[in-house]
Amino acid sequence: MTNVLAPLIVWFIVKQQSAGADQHGRAVLNFQLSMTLYFAVLYLAKVIPYMEQPGAVCLRAWVYINIFFILRATFAATQGELFKFPFSIRFIPE
Repeated sequence: MTNVLAPLIVWFIVKQQSAGADQHGRAVLNFQLSMTLYFAVLYLAKVIPYMEQPGAVCLRAWVYINIFFILRATFAATQGELFKFPFSIRFIPE
C-alpha cells in the first residue's frame, strides 16, 4: 500500500503549488492504483491450483514492469514532460 499512500500524500501537499505537479500526481496515482489492482488479480490467480508457477512468473514481471515505468516517468518529469503510463486506469480524472 505504500506505492499508493506515498504518492497520495505528496500529491495532496504539492498539488496547489503548480498545475504540472497536479498532473504528474494524478498520473502516478492512477498508475499505482492500477498496478495495485493488477497485483491483487495476479495474487488471486496464483492461489488457483496449477497456477502457482505462472502466477509467480507474472508477479515477478509485474514488479519489473512497475519499477521500469516509474523510472521512465521520473526521467520524463525531470525533462519537464508528462509521462503517459501504459496499463493505467483513469481512477482520478486528469
